[in-house]
Amino acid sequence: MSARIPYNGCDDPVPPAAHIKGDPMTWNQLLKDKAVLLADGAWGTELARRGLAAGDTPELWNADRPDDVEAIARGYVDAG
Repeated sequence: MSARIPYNGCDDPVPPAAHIKGDPMTWNQLLKDKAVLLADGAWGTELARRGLAAGDTPELWNADRPDDVEAIARGYVDAG
């Protein structure tokens, strides 16, 4: 089940970031409403820093290198 929050006066799922990218008021309202926000940081860059080679399958790191994946996620959480 995915969370739904009001957007543009209707009960639609949270729109893709491209729809609200340039609208700081929308982001501010989401933060004020304590909505759950998911954002894609530079996961590929962080995986490459830890050794992901060009052509490797990053999804496999969830099984093969879970500590590295968790460390990246923790870094984003700690950063806020």
